Amino acid sequence: MEIKKDFMPIYQKEKAFEAQIQQDLKTLVGKIEKLDGVDRAAIIPAKDIIVDARVRWKCIYPLCFGYNTSPVCPPHTPPVDECESVIHSFRYAIVFQLGVPVGDFTGEDWPQKAGRHFALNNWVCNQAEAWANSMGYRQAVSFQGGPCTGLVTGVCAGIRLIKESASTAEDTTLTCAVLQGKSCRHFLKVRPAVEAMAIDIIGTIQSLGWDVVYIGGSTNKPSDIPCASTVGLLLVT
Repeated sequence: MEIKKDFMPIYQKEKAFEAQIQQDLKTLVGKIEKLDGVDRAAIIPAKDIIVDARVRWKCIYPLCFGYNTSPVCPPHTPPVDECESVIHSFRYAIVFQLGVPVGDFTGEDWPQKAGRHFALNNWVCNQAEAWANSMGYRQAVSFQGGPCTGLVTGVCAGIRLIKESASTAEDTTLTCAVLQGKSCRHFLKVRPAVEAMAIDIIGTIQSLGWDVVYIGGSTNKPSDIPCASTVGLLLVT
């Protein structure tokens, strides 16, 4: 019986394909870990990502400063059941952690201090997702640690400009362009927070043995907190 040279049984194709995926995932982890600010990265099965409606509630009670300020924060993000369905339709994900000074995540002004850390996490998300896309994983998508970068860095929503006049000062609040029916000022860069997608990120990475604690912002003193970090996630395939 003549067999075509390019013929390969389906089980061999699947095995070869899986081997390529594993190699690509390791390559991505290596590239991510070399980025500025990244302490570590790891591959996890997407089915192990914990999606919990109670996480979404924490965006509302107590009210997060990012709530209802952009399309990547609740109540504008997809329903929890849709988040769970799509997230678990992937096979593999990569999580990465960036260390943060504890003092930047505590105190009354912590959102302003934390902004640059959220922006760095967003940048890592952008880089990781672009690499995965260029490797052929066209559905790869990332979620960052923290709300819209334009908001927390003072580029878009949340900025208060003081216009001085001869007799009075006028407060002007700049709001998210998308919520005004316009184009995003930073399209292709903005990513939703893991919590906005109802992901319990702390519970998800506990099995990795990484040092991570929940910080309640202004309700905590730096001396009471052992460490701080931001965590991002890349759904690959």
